[in-house]
Amino acid sequence: MVSNPGYVAPPPSLPTTHATQPPSTQDTGEGSTAVPAVSGQQSSQTQASSRSLLTLRWDGFTCWIPPQKGLHQVTDTIKKILFDSIGKLKHLRYLDITDCFSVIGIPVGLGKLCWLQFLSIFAVGDSQETKYGTLNELKDLNLRGELIIQDLDRVRDVALESHDVNLKEKKFLRSLTLNWSPYEDCNSDSLQLLENLQPHRNLKCLYVYHYPGLLFPNWLSLLTNVVDITLFGFDSCRCLPPLEHLPSLKSLLMKCLFELEYIYLYEDGFAVTFFPYLESLTVEICPKFMGWRRRGDDINDSHNLSLLLSFPHLSRLIVSECPQLTCMPTFPNVKILHWDECSAEPLIATLNSTCSADSSSSAVPLSMLKQLTISGPMNLPKGWMQNLTSLESLEIRRCESETLEEFEDDTNCLPSLRKISIYECGRLKVLPDWICNLSSLQRIKIYGCPNLASLPEGMSSLTNLKIFEVRECSLLIEECRRETSVVSRQIAHIPQIIVRDYL
Repeated sequence: MVSNPGYVAPPPSLPTTHATQPPSTQDTGEGSTAVPAVSGQQSSQTQASSRSLLTLRWDGFTCWIPPQKGLHQVTDTIKKILFDSIGKLKHLRYLDITDCFSVIGIPVGLGKLCWLQFLSIFAVGDSQETKYGTLNELKDLNLRGELIIQDLDRVRDVALESHDVNLKEKKFLRSLTLNWSPYEDCNSDSLQLLENLQPHRNLKCLYVYHYPGLLFPNWLSLLTNVVDITLFGFDSCRCLPPLEHLPSLKSLLMKCLFELEYIYLYEDGFAVTFFPYLESLTVEICPKFMGWRRRGDDINDSHNLSLLLSFPHLSRLIVSECPQLTCMPTFPNVKILHWDECSAEPLIATLNSTCSADSSSSAVPLSMLKQLTISGPMNLPKGWMQNLTSLESLEIRRCESETLEEFEDDTNCLPSLRKISIYECGRLKVLPDWICNLSSLQRIKIYGCPNLASLPEGMSSLTNLKIFEVRECSLLIEECRRETSVVSRQIAHIPQIIVRDYL
C-alpha cells in the first residue's frame, strides 16, 4: 500500500481494547513486518496476563510505545524487537519512543525508513557498539513536527558521527530540542557538534539544554521564523550571537547560564527594530551576565548604548539572580515584572526613559505594569513608584528593611492596587502605615516574617479588604489568635482571615 508522502500520521489513539489485546504477529503489507506486543513481567505468566505493563503497537504505519511503570524491566525486550526489525519497517510514518530510549540509543538502519515523518526522540548511543546508529541516520529522513535529540555528550567523534545530520534541510521540522547530559566538561568539539546540528530557518521552537561549549554558533541569529528559544544549564558559554533582529521571536528564556557575560549586538546598531516582536523575556541565575554589547565596546560604551535601546513590545520580564546586569535596554511597556536579587540600575533607567520610536505606546514608562515582584536590597530612589498607576499586584520579597521605607510615600500613586504580598522579610517588625492608604486593596498576604508583631492603626479603614492571610509569622499569628488583642480588633471587619503556622 502506497500513501501520500506528504501525509503525517497522527499520534495513534489507543483504546482499551488495543491496550489489552495488541495485534498478533503477522504480515501487514509489502515491505513491512508486524511487531508483536511484548511484556516485561519477571514471572512466567502468560502474555495476556502481563500486557498491562507494556504494549508496543504496530499497524503498518505507526509504532508507539507508551511509557509505563516498570519500563526498565523490559529494556532488553524492546531492544530485541526494534533493533531486529527497524530496517524492515519500510512504510513506518510515526515512531514514538518517548521515555523508552533514554539509555538505549537508536538502532542502525533508522535512516533507511524513507517514509518516516515523525520521530519523538533520537537518543545517541555508545558509538563503540556497532548496533547503535549515529546522528547521520537523520540525513535522509523527511521529519516533521517535533524532534528531541538527547545524550549528545555520547558523541565521541564529531566529524565522523555528525557531519551529515542535515537538519538544515528539514524544512518541515517545527520544534527541536538538543540535550547534553549535565555536568559534562567543555571540549573543543562541542561547538563543531552544535554547528553540525544547525536547523532549517523554518524552525519555530528551539530548546537547548546543558550545552558545554564556550561559544554558541552564529546560526542562532539566522532562525528568522523562530518564535520560542530556551537556553538552559550552560556551564561554559560566555557569549551569545546577536538575536535582536529575529523578526518572529516572541519568547526568550535563559536560565543557569553560569559563565554568560554578554549577548552581542549587530554592528549596524539601530538599522532594524530591536527585538521587534519579543513579548516574554526570562533571565534567571546568570551570575556573570552584564547585558548586551557590540563586539569591541568597553563597559561604558555598552552601558550608554543600552540606554538608547528599548524592547518595544515586551510585556513579561523576569530577571532573577543576575547581580551584574547593568547594560540592559529599557522595558517601558511591561505588564508583568519580576525583579529579583538584581541591580536597580536597569529599573531606574527604564523609569527615567522616554518612549522609543519603535514603541507602539506613548504612555509613560511602566504605566501599564499590572504585576510587580521585587526582592533584595534595591536602593531605589524616593518616588520611584509614581508611574505605576495600573499596578494591581505588588509582591515584596526578602526586603532587609524593618519598615519597608523604600515603598513609603509612593502608595498614593497606586489607585489600582488590589493585592499586596510580603514574603520572607525577616527584619520587618511593623506593617507600615502607608498600607492603609491603599483604598482599593482587597487582599493582604504575609509569609515568613517572624519578627512582625503589629499592624498599623488605620487597618480598619481598608473597607474593601476581603482576605487577610498570614503564614509562618509566629508573633503576628499569636496576636491574631488572641481574641482580646489589638490585632484581632484591627482585622475583625475582614470577611476571610487565614492564619497558619506553616506554608
